[in-house]
Amino acid sequence: MKRRKINFTKISANGNDFIVFDNRKNILDLNEREFFRDICRRRFSIGADGVILIEEKNHRIYVKFINSDGGVAGMCGNGGRAAAYYIAKMGIIKENTFEILADDGIHRVYIYDDTVKFQINQTSGEIKKVKISLKNEDFTGFLINTGVFH
Repeated sequence: MKRRKINFTKISANGNDFIVFDNRKNILDLNEREFFRDICRRRFSIGADGVILIEEKNHRIYVKFINSDGGVAGMCGNGGRAAAYYIAKMGIIKENTFEILADDGIHRVYIYDDTVKFQINQTSGEIKKVKISLKNEDFTGFLINTGVFH
């Protein structure tokens, strides 16, 4: 493998961590599965749950999500939040509300200081109400299928 210097940022979102590359000059290619898998290996490399490539497509910011095994994911909620945070903090888009394009469509993003709200697209299948107990406290939430299993 040819050695090269590539800048990256590592971002954590709700316990998931991502290696983010500004790939608007197409330095990286999706066919580099082995590279993505290698840099995600914990204790042997940078280590992460996935890789995010920030690109441009048809004059829009386009975000590609790559799982730690090197395979492409159409969307990732926490990855979307990490990507939006990176886009805002790096000044790629200067507005607090903007849209990014992913393989599953357009996502609206809202930035409030260091808080990011990432709107997912319509879910598929049944929405299930779920109750869990954690440290003697009960919580109610919803299990949804966003169409991306990872």
